[in-house]
Amino acid sequence: MEYDAVLSLEGQLDLAVETLLTGGIVAFPTDTIYGLGSVFDDTRAVRRIYQIKSRLPVKALPLIIADYRDILASSLVAGE
Repeated sequence: MEYDAVLSLEGQLDLAVETLLTGGIVAFPTDTIYGLGSVFDDTRAVRRIYQIKSRLPVKALPLIIADYRDILASSLVAGE
């Protein structure tokens, strides 16, 4: 999906959420660079980030979350 400057900020956020929830990747600005993000437990999307960045699989990616309870509620911790 492409950035659409005509969409409101709320529309852009809705589009980003839809992209993430359907296995996509989004680019987002940080303080110094742009980051790539996906849903952390979507293994296909995470593999795609490694491919896009040409990053070796032995190099970890950062995990940025709003609250540690987000991880505790995930299927990775719940054993599903």
